[in-house]
Amino acid sequence: GSLYACALLLIFLWAGPWILSFFGITIDALNLGGGLIVGSIGWGVLQTKPNRKQSPKEQQESRESTDISFCPLAIPLIAGPGAIAVVITAGEHARNHGWVVWAAATLATFVCILITWLPLHYAMHMLKVFGEVGMNAVTKIMGFLLVCIAAQMIITGVIGVWQNNLSPLSAKATANEPL
Repeated sequence: GSLYACALLLIFLWAGPWILSFFGITIDALNLGGGLIVGSIGWGVLQTKPNRKQSPKEQQESRESTDISFCPLAIPLIAGPGAIAVVITAGEHARNHGWVVWAAATLATFVCILITWLPLHYAMHMLKVFGEVGMNAVTKIMGFLLVCIAAQMIITGVIGVWQNNLSPLSAKATANEPL
């Protein structure tokens, strides 16, 4: 699952800025949309109750599933909409700042996947150490951090929209441009 997620995130890191450009999506729109999605996920993590029961349909699907590494593990759990939005933003930044930033963003993606793989690999050991109550506390902290990341993404998007489209300075510059 981590390998699939890494490959997917690297594809979006390297090709994402051109995909956005093709569809006419600005980085500000990506920050706003990604922030809303990440916020929704974080809020859901904060609201979940421990020991959620699976529906009969979910139980049947999990029994029939032979390989969960691509879906749902890699997509959407590891390389979900929020992670994709972050790497596309990093790719856009790298596109504007050269190969050193590309290399740093690529390395950062590998490091993030490694950091994600470690708790997945040692999940049973962590459960023994922290216990169910401790794991629920860690989950709530992670949900809170997701909400904070989402808030920052939304703030960044709103500031970008304001500076590029709505601020009085951008209106003056547009009004003075010849038609």
